[in-house]
Amino acid sequence: MYVQCPFKVQKNNPGLPCGVSDYSNENADNFIAELKKRGVDSLDLRDLFPGEQAGKNPAFFKTDHHWLPQTALLAAGELGKKLNTAYGFNMDLSLLEAEKFKTETNEDIFLGSIGRRVGRYYAGTDDFPLILPEYDTHFSCEFIKKDTPAIKRTGSFEEVWVFREHLKKDYFNVNSYAVYAGGGGSLIHCRSHKIPGKKILMLRDSFGDTLGPFLSLAAGGEITMIDLRYHTGSVKEYIEEFKPDLVLIAYCPTAFKQQYFFTFC
Repeated sequence: MYVQCPFKVQKNNPGLPCGVSDYSNENADNFIAELKKRGVDSLDLRDLFPGEQAGKNPAFFKTDHHWLPQTALLAAGELGKKLNTAYGFNMDLSLLEAEKFKTETNEDIFLGSIGRRVGRYYAGTDDFPLILPEYDTHFSCEFIKKDTPAIKRTGSFEEVWVFREHLKKDYFNVNSYAVYAGGGGSLIHCRSHKIPGKKILMLRDSFGDTLGPFLSLAAGGEITMIDLRYHTGSVKEYIEEFKPDLVLIAYCPTAFKQQYFFTFC
């Protein structure tokens, strides 16, 4: 199944300067239409966040192109609904309800990729909300990055998925968005010891750094996330070995311009 992550440029209210065009949403529309013709299921998350450009219920960081952690949590819940109804999953979606989480607000700590282009005095900086479940969790995860030793962690959601070294005010040398999943890497494999479940393989871009951890809370079982910007192995061979119950591809529209995101062999 293909999951269309949202884009900061809205379909009906792009909020771009006069004379500036962006075709990311048109490309996403065309891509999903072609998938439908070929019988490939999809979930479009872009319509979840109306009013973003009007300043209502902001879904993205002010200075960055990524969604907020609370937006990723909402998206994980919508994805869980789809997996339950269409693919026979049995997720307890109450585990993804906002009231089951606490928020640790780290003020004035984050200058995102957009803000770094113009400097922090132009548009200010972002707070970073670290959202953590308030119920018991237990995971074992392995984080594999190119040319570095694998990181293995066992413990609670926070002990496994959260890399607090990225929560410090160093605007141009630290990326606070990487606090979830450590900024990703080529492959992450995580197993829940609390909740039995199916096996999911997610091909993802950086939006998956937050989507994957939150989804794992309700999905249980095993989840593997592969980022084809860095993964050098064959996805086809990994599928044959891992034998997932479902393969998800979850991308922001900017992925369409990069061929490696769709090179699976």
